[in-house]
Amino acid sequence: MNGKPGDHPLTDILNHKINLFSPAVSALMREIVALGGKRELEEKIDWFSPPPLEVLEAKLKEMRDRLREEAEDSGWEIDEHLGWTV
Repeated sequence: MNGKPGDHPLTDILNHKINLFSPAVSALMREIVALGGKRELEEKIDWFSPPPLEVLEAKLKEMRDRLREEAEDSGWEIDEHLGWTV
């Protein structure tokens, strides 16, 4: 894989801005990455055989909400547009 479109669903969505599943799923993935959860996205979701869209979106919301809570508990302030800041 060399990072070109079509190599991997995560790079398609995060780097190439291709909405493979839905705009909502893509936005959730970007939020998760902004909160430091890229590795978790890579490890916990089978992107080549993902669950149904509703299940995927629910899992991503749960992941995002947990990461946001952990960040806030650690003293980070969440900027709704840019991710997190000190």
